[in-house]
Amino acid sequence: MIRENNVHVFYVGNHGGFDRMVLGVLQELQVSFPVMRYYVVLAYHPQLAPPVPNDVPTIFPEDLETVPKRAAIPRRNRWLVDHSDYLISYVTRNFGGAAQTLAYAERKKVRIIRLKAVKI
Repeated sequence: MIRENNVHVFYVGNHGGFDRMVLGVLQELQVSFPVMRYYVVLAYHPQLAPPVPNDVPTIFPEDLETVPKRAAIPRRNRWLVDHSDYLISYVTRNFGGAAQTLAYAERKKVRIIRLKAVKI
């Protein structure tokens, strides 16, 4: 994405193993690509959100302040899609929040890169 598509800003959520893995990859990539920036986009107010390492920049979208807790993650995911040109997706089933976010990105015509599981 950085070399081929000139992407220099990445957003990632902070819920689940995939988000943690992506954050680790982004932290490693920044060593080789110092112009690159990444942000963890919070679904909940920073005081209520799952912990993020102190050196990781975060964004808490303003329109999430008044959203009920149970609707915060889907709303944050829509914010991610609405503020992105690309979506890198690893969706393994056709239901749940990740599948809903992927469907939203498809409707919004965001360019999608689908990662597939590799058997070892």
